Amino acid sequence: MMVIQNIPEGGIKLGRGHECEIRITDISVSRNHARIDKVGDDYYVFDNKSKFGTLVKEEQLSLDLSRIKQGVQIGRTVITFERVRKP
Repeated sequence: MMVIQNIPEGGIKLGRGHECEIRITDISVSRNHARIDKVGDDYYVFDNKSKFGTLVKEEQLSLDLSRIKQGVQIGRTVITFERVRKP
C-alpha cells in the first residue's frame, strides 16, 4: 500500500517509466500512462493517450479527464483511493 498525502502542482505521474512518481510494473501499463491532479477538493485522472486506456469506476474514459470517486484502473492494475481527513 502506498500513501500519498499531498499532490504537487502539476500532478502525479503513473506508469512504468522511471520519471513516474508512482511506478507500476505491469506490462499493460504505458511508460507514461496517466496523471492524477487535484482541483479544489476533487481528484482527476488524465489519460496520456495510453495504449490500453484508463478506467474510472469500470468505465472507459470518454474524455481525457475524469473525476476520481473510488478508484482507477490502468492496464490491469487497480488503484483504490481513500480520502482521509485530519481530525
